[in-house]
Amino acid sequence: MPPTTKFLLLVSAAAATFALSNGTGTGTAACVPRERDALLAFKRGVTDDPSGRLASWRRGSDCCRWRGIRCSNRTGHVLQLRLGNSYSYFDQEFYTGRTTSLDGQISPSLFSLEHLKHLDLAWNFPYICSNCGHVPKLWGSLKNLRYLNLSNVPVDDDTLLRQLGNLSKLQYLDLSYTTYTIVQPTDFLSLTHLPLLHHLDLGGFNLTMVHDWPRIVNMIPSLQVLYLSGCSLHNANQQLPRLNLTKLERLDLSYNHFDHPSESCWFWNLTSLKYLYLRETFLYGHFPKTLGQMTSLQVFDFSYNKYLDGGPGGIIAPGLMRNLCNLEVLYLEEGLSYGNMAELHESLPHCSSSRLRELYLNGNNITGTLPAGLAQFSSLATLILSDNYMNGPVPTEIGRINDLIILDLRNNNLTGVITEEHFYGFTNLQYIDLSNNFASCQIGPHFPSWLRLLPRADYIDMSDTGITGQLPYWFSTTLSQAIFLNFSHNQISGSLPKNMESMSVNYLYLDRNQITGEIPPLPENLTCFSISNNSLSGRITRSICKTQKLKCLDLRINQLEGEFPQCIKMGNIRSLILSNNMFSGKFPSFLQSTNIKFLDLSRNKFSGRLPEWIGDLMALEYIGLSYNMFSGSIPSSIINLGEMFNFDVAGNRLSGVIPRNLSTLTGMAGQVRYLNVDSNWMEPQFILPVLTKRQELHYKQSFANMSSIDLSLNYLTGVIPEEITSVNGLMNLNISWNYLTGEIPRSIGSMESLESLDLSRNKLCGEIPLSLSNLTYLESLDLSYNNLSGRIPPGSQLDTLYDNYPYMYSGNIGLCGHPLQRNCSRSNNATKLVDGDTKRSARVSDSTLFYLGLGSGFVVGLWVVLCTMLFKKTWRIAYFRLFDKVYDKLYVFLVLTWARLAQKALNLTGKLG
Repeated sequence: MPPTTKFLLLVSAAAATFALSNGTGTGTAACVPRERDALLAFKRGVTDDPSGRLASWRRGSDCCRWRGIRCSNRTGHVLQLRLGNSYSYFDQEFYTGRTTSLDGQISPSLFSLEHLKHLDLAWNFPYICSNCGHVPKLWGSLKNLRYLNLSNVPVDDDTLLRQLGNLSKLQYLDLSYTTYTIVQPTDFLSLTHLPLLHHLDLGGFNLTMVHDWPRIVNMIPSLQVLYLSGCSLHNANQQLPRLNLTKLERLDLSYNHFDHPSESCWFWNLTSLKYLYLRETFLYGHFPKTLGQMTSLQVFDFSYNKYLDGGPGGIIAPGLMRNLCNLEVLYLEEGLSYGNMAELHESLPHCSSSRLRELYLNGNNITGTLPAGLAQFSSLATLILSDNYMNGPVPTEIGRINDLIILDLRNNNLTGVITEEHFYGFTNLQYIDLSNNFASCQIGPHFPSWLRLLPRADYIDMSDTGITGQLPYWFSTTLSQAIFLNFSHNQISGSLPKNMESMSVNYLYLDRNQITGEIPPLPENLTCFSISNNSLSGRITRSICKTQKLKCLDLRINQLEGEFPQCIKMGNIRSLILSNNMFSGKFPSFLQSTNIKFLDLSRNKFSGRLPEWIGDLMALEYIGLSYNMFSGSIPSSIINLGEMFNFDVAGNRLSGVIPRNLSTLTGMAGQVRYLNVDSNWMEPQFILPVLTKRQELHYKQSFANMSSIDLSLNYLTGVIPEEITSVNGLMNLNISWNYLTGEIPRSIGSMESLESLDLSRNKLCGEIPLSLSNLTYLESLDLSYNNLSGRIPPGSQLDTLYDNYPYMYSGNIGLCGHPLQRNCSRSNNATKLVDGDTKRSARVSDSTLFYLGLGSGFVVGLWVVLCTMLFKKTWRIAYFRLFDKVYDKLYVFLVLTWARLAQKALNLTGKLG
């Protein structure tokens, strides 16, 4: 037999032996019927299989050919069950329900697969605990398991670790976020019975009771990977006389609360470590000298170890990490207590073969200038130095980092001018953020022409960098492939380019510039377009309807006019901000088929009735319709908007009554509201205006905790519905300047979160409810110009409000008691006072009517006489004869009287003479 043939036979035999020993391959051995039945029973326990992963699991077929199943080629026993997913907490699909996760319960039949070596069910059965009871306590029966991954499978079993401690062949164990039961020290100790275990992930377990956890994990010398992230550990400063974890390469202790000096931690002596994660562990003080001896370290994460006041944090001694030549990624985001950029630079690895690829130093209050020596890190792909206090110019040497992909220098005090010389070497740069350097770092002054040197840049943020002049002719072509462009807060003038339609940009922000003219056709892939606070004019053409992917549009504070196009295909819109323009027409009907969340049409010329279908917009959270010309009644369907936290229709022509059943507005529960999980961090954070406390306050969209209802300056009638007091999370209620009658709801004191209440300029009557004094958070109150009566409720809070605004009871002549000057002498004095005031008012009204009637009669009589003389000649002759006779007599009387007076005066003069 030729040597070549012998060699091929030996290779084939070895491959066959390997396949048989590992139970893999494509042999013809059929699965064992008993195990096939067990798998079918497992399938029956699955109530939802959105991706059809178990579709091939059918009776009568070979289970070894089913999806996710691997069998032994020799025996047909099931060796592997792979149904795991790989989601993370940052994947939108998991939170929006668009997942491939199986749902239901884990059937006990699974534990009859006694030959199983590999079991992966990660990120499945998300609701098993609430819907299906506990997973059977039979994990210890899988004696042959080598690999077990139950990550994010909510196994509510306080004996789980104890059972798995009997699986002596186990090598890989991932139980992260499976249970939040407090683990007992004896159960954690059972892991030391696993001599082959090299991968252990217990992220999310509650290990509060396991005080000596380092000693226990030190008893598992085979460990190579140890993840104890978010395990409620409170210290890592135990002393271990001997470290057995000589094979450990990855250690993750992030999101624990150690709160003690870094130097006292036991793990700094693990020189075999390649990955060390200490994010948000509240360690502080100097890094130990032993850190400089961890020469195998590739990734080091010490981010977010500052307290809320900005300190303390880690302190790096000069030159500490100079010899860490294998370090590739260094995360120190908000992890240092202080630092000078020159000193930090000297502490970084200074090796001729430095592998540093990613450097995160943002948010550390770093001072000083950018050193030119950063160019020595030729392998650097990510450089993030944002949110510091660095000053001085940007060195041109930075352009020598040819492999740089991400450059983030935003929010510093950089000075000087950025020119082409800085960017000649950045042929791979894709992400550049130079924004918010207080306009001292000049990018211009004209639009930066050196952007043409960055053909691969798809993220550019140069907001607030002092750019002036117009957008250049090459704007749409050179930046045609960019995904994110932000040139807000500059002094860019002129009009928008006419050829923007060909761009690929998804996010375009040009707010707070001096851009004029009309809006041209926009890129079809546009997701967010914000150009507020400019001088745009003209009408919006129907070309905007081509942007069918548009989610957020902000055109506020411009001079746009006309009707907004009814873009039926713009179904993805989530935020539409058109306030402070001159838009007209009806309420936009195309919104009926959208899931819009933020709508602001205030301060325009919209008119007509508000549609009843507005209550079908179930995702709507913010409604701003103030100061338009809307008429008709408030749609009763608004009570369906359970997510709404702001409803503002002030300054319109609305009439009718206030809708009842407002208790259904659960979105006004007063809780802090954050961005939804499906939001994109590149989307703008709109500033939401709320008129409250006699001033307009502004709240960020991502932190909108101001629940508000403003119905002021309308023509509303009827009473204030009692149900409004059940919206106990409401912080601002303004119903002033209407025609409301009846009394103030007696239970208004149950609105404990109320900070501003304005019921002025209505026709409310009755007494002020005593419960009003229970509103301890109230900062502004106005009840003026109503028909309120009775004693004002006592309370220091109301007294303080009166001191700040002494007009809050004005125009209510029936009110008495402190702090007013009108005393209530008896319990019924207020009533008498009101009766007296009423009688006085009646007397005044009677006298007024008398004189009014007298004057009217005189005027009417005079006109009757004049008109009669005009048409009757005999009356005219008689009148003039009478007038002449009276005139003659009056003349004679005056002449004689004057003569007598003159004679008396003369006689008196003679006597005196």
